[in-house]
Amino acid sequence: MKTGAVLASGVLATGTVGASVKQEDHEVHEGESVDVGDGTVTAYATTNSAEELSSLGVHVDDDALASVDVDESKPHDSVAAHLSFPDAVDTLQFTFVGFHFNPVGHPPPDIYTVPHFDFHFYMMAEDAVEGIPLGVAAYDVPDKQHPSGFVFEDSRLIEPEMGEHLLDGTAPEFNDGEFTHTYVYGAYDSSIDPENPSGVEELELGGETREVPVFEGDGEGRIHFVEPMVTTEFFASLDEEMSVDVTTPETFFTEGRYPTEYVLKPDRSDGVHISIDGFEEFPGPS
Repeated sequence: MKTGAVLASGVLATGTVGASVKQEDHEVHEGESVDVGDGTVTAYATTNSAEELSSLGVHVDDDALASVDVDESKPHDSVAAHLSFPDAVDTLQFTFVGFHFNPVGHPPPDIYTVPHFDFHFYMMAEDAVEGIPLGVAAYDVPDKQHPSGFVFEDSRLIEPEMGEHLLDGTAPEFNDGEFTHTYVYGAYDSSIDPENPSGVEELELGGETREVPVFEGDGEGRIHFVEPMVTTEFFASLDEEMSVDVTTPETFFTEGRYPTEYVLKPDRSDGVHISIDGFEEFPGPS
């Protein structure tokens, strides 16, 4: 979800992920890295013995985690960066990953307003994502492409250079629990013309009332990213690998293989991994 300015510039990875994420009969392929504080964040993919994609992930090393360790006496800026996946791997519909650190969280208030990381795995070209405007969504997502239990935010806000967020209404943080890690879907209608809104709506943004354009597009949006979110506190306490099954739509915007789980894993030598896994075949629209 929404963060601040980009603070890190991309450089090619040079062996920072390595065998720590490798599973039996799976190969690790490193993508792009960015410097975060004194550390490094790296995108990667794994493939199985049939050379099929088995996971897409991000490795955050210990120095990067320490760089964003939240200390009230030392305020931190938000960090946002786009990371490319390895060129040698067919990443299916996935195009790049957006890495974000949010030192004070983001809305909804008292739910996600704690320090945490967001990992956006996009299924749309990077330049198209960067062209997404601030707005209010007035399109629909087809029922079979809308994951059960996931709900639009009340304002249906389209975050610029990101999209709309569908939140898991069954997650602990919405049912008298607290947010430690969760999964979010993103939606957008790529036919939207940012120069031609269908109207305006008044919203409270950043403590002030603003007129925000309403976008209808051709009336039909689609899921265009999946997003694990993890608090800094939970990452700090992670001592063993855990996988979390996710609710999926019946269909996606095009047939293909899509993730059915996300995995959080401490690196036995340096940092943590988060990945989308369990790729299975899904149909496209009938």
